[in-house]
Amino acid sequence: MAAPAEAADSRHLSLKSPTSIRAASVGAPPANLPPCPRPDPVAGYTDWYSLCNFPSFTVCPTCLRAASEAGYGRYFEPNFSMSPERRLQCTFSIPWIRMAYLLMVKKRKANANLLYDMADVADRTPPCPGNRPTVREWHRISDLDSDRNISGFYACSYCVGSLETIFPVLEGVFHKSKRHHAGEERSCSLRWDSSRFATYVDSLEKVASQAQEYRRAPNPYQFLELLKSMGPIRSCSRDDMVRGQVWHIIPQLPEFTACAECYEDVIWPAVARGSDLASRFTRKPKVIGVPHAAVSCQLYSTRMREMFREACETQGYEYLRKMALKRHKIERDLQNRIVEAQRYPRAQREKAMAEIVEQWQEWE
Repeated sequence: MAAPAEAADSRHLSLKSPTSIRAASVGAPPANLPPCPRPDPVAGYTDWYSLCNFPSFTVCPTCLRAASEAGYGRYFEPNFSMSPERRLQCTFSIPWIRMAYLLMVKKRKANANLLYDMADVADRTPPCPGNRPTVREWHRISDLDSDRNISGFYACSYCVGSLETIFPVLEGVFHKSKRHHAGEERSCSLRWDSSRFATYVDSLEKVASQAQEYRRAPNPYQFLELLKSMGPIRSCSRDDMVRGQVWHIIPQLPEFTACAECYEDVIWPAVARGSDLASRFTRKPKVIGVPHAAVSCQLYSTRMREMFREACETQGYEYLRKMALKRHKIERDLQNRIVEAQRYPRAQREKAMAEIVEQWQEWE
């Protein structure tokens, strides 16, 4: 079967994109990396290349051309060992790899040693779990004032290893969790699909630059202050009506409220893929309507997340608006019925509540 035609999918053109953050766009000469057309695992291709001696470092023809134009083509070879049925991702779509490559180009390195070092990190550490809670050996960072770990910040070995490979001066800033914390189920705070990734890396790059400039040990004070000011992401309250919480919204559609966790898990990855619709959500959450009005998250359910995906990919804003307003109205109507049902005798109240729950499950 012929491989699908390769084209630059507009959904993957920005982070807003990993290549646009200051740490990655390091003032590179013209041989900059184009948007990778294969950022997600895909089958059907037989034209993959690999970094020599690292067959798992797979590269698409588009990214290979850019590397060849920069003078690094000799470090790659065709990969004939990969079956076309196997789903593969172009390694150059990974922000850590793009940052390392662009740093090589900026410094006009005569060899690809940094890419080999990055490939070695990937070979000896498990891949980043992203936003999936996982039991892992986590890396932490200590507050300089209290010597306690910063609450809510956990980084996986792959991301820390990649960071330290790109900025060797930062080695030792993060430390492995103590034994009794090593088995905690967490998600990675340095994952690249996080809305905070660019901010974190930008701050850490400044720490590294200052350490190199003044020839001293890195002082992560500013990064620590950033972590403390941003704080951990609050867990989604789902359909609980809560007061005094801030929400991400599209200003023209304030009824469609998304909590910080759902923004991080659903909306921001769509922004990173270049979705114009997802980009319309406010980056900074805000109070909606009356300050003490009770509001719930609208994006926690599988149904609404699928609807949001369809709106971003094909259906557009009007579809999102129509579905969001309909769900919001039904939610409010059912909330009013719950209040009314509290006045009923016990048997009638239980029957009414069962009917409300059943109807809500259809719209949740």
